[in-house]
Amino acid sequence: MELAATQKLLARILTDSTLRNRFFADPVTIGASFGLSAEEARVLAELPKDDVHDFTKSIRRQRLETVTALLPDSVSILGRRFGELFREYVVKEQLPADAHPWTDAIRFCTACVKAKKLKVEVQRWELELMRYEGARLEFLHGEKLLQFHFSMSGVTRAAKALAAGKAVTSVLPIPGIAIFIRWSNAGAVSVLSI
Repeated sequence: MELAATQKLLARILTDSTLRNRFFADPVTIGASFGLSAEEARVLAELPKDDVHDFTKSIRRQRLETVTALLPDSVSILGRRFGELFREYVVKEQLPADAHPWTDAIRFCTACVKAKKLKVEVQRWELELMRYEGARLEFLHGEKLLQFHFSMSGVTRAAKALAAGKAVTSVLPIPGIAIFIRWSNAGAVSVLSI
């Protein structure tokens, strides 16, 4: 078997449910599109579907745990709905092979904010808070020294309240701005909010 092609297809089968279903329905055609011979594709298709499914669930669970740790304010606000939103996201969005965990968290925030319709009921300000956390993560892992984040809700105040251990159930619909500042290329980061 061509090892690189087999690994590439296997990685996609484990992370992309649509491709996985198509592969098990027609392994030869899908295998050929990844550069495998008909025999190599048939051998790969002999993987027990239950094992593939269990491994896929394990990967998704690990992704959820990582993203949960990276987006504590969103988890605090959304509770159970956070996991439901993530399950909806992970089915639709395939994570690039070389992506960092924080990239997954940012992509998740972006997908929720840009979605025309979510299966889970989420208020606009809650999505604004997710957008804020995504912007904060992007700044922390980027190289910019200064970044502005505008919001149509007072989510920066909500983030401060959550950091202080206070419960937040709503925010005022007033515009806000956060300024992320890195004092040097490897230095500490500050967030100023108005």
